[in-house]
Amino acid sequence: MKQSFLDPSDDRVLDKVLDIDIPGVGPLRKVFSREQLREKLLKAQEEVLQATPQALPVSPQRRRRTARKRLTERSRSVAARVLSDLGLGHAGYELGRLIPEARGSNNLVGAFRLINVAVNERLKIGRNEWNRPSADDNELTLDELDQIGDELKARIEQARKGKNG
Repeated sequence: MKQSFLDPSDDRVLDKVLDIDIPGVGPLRKVFSREQLREKLLKAQEEVLQATPQALPVSPQRRRRTARKRLTERSRSVAARVLSDLGLGHAGYELGRLIPEARGSNNLVGAFRLINVAVNERLKIGRNEWNRPSADDNELTLDELDQIGDELKARIEQARKGKNG
């Protein structure tokens, strides 16, 4: 039995499998009883759980592109977290008033832009050189994104104190 994902404890599932019509044989129930099928499914599940995962080869280009995509997606998430931590709405414009580099965009876009600037600084790349860093560099920076977000949060808090104080 190759369907190790089926629930062997559910008699309805077993009955449905046993009702499958095999050409030249008829319903599977002619070959197996419910208990025999249950044992086969349990054995198949054991084999699947004991198997070690196989590493799939990935080309260096695909790994680099995937790492960059994850870095971009995670940067958006960190930007949203920073705004949430500071109680700033995504659609507001307070961030542009506090930090000049974020002017002209709403808070979410501004925070994302500021995080991207910090990421580019860590990767030692210019604005349009996003395809230059290696997968390792992108993955290392991905691990540092929370720290980058915390630094941005501290920078915004400092700018708030400067405006209010």
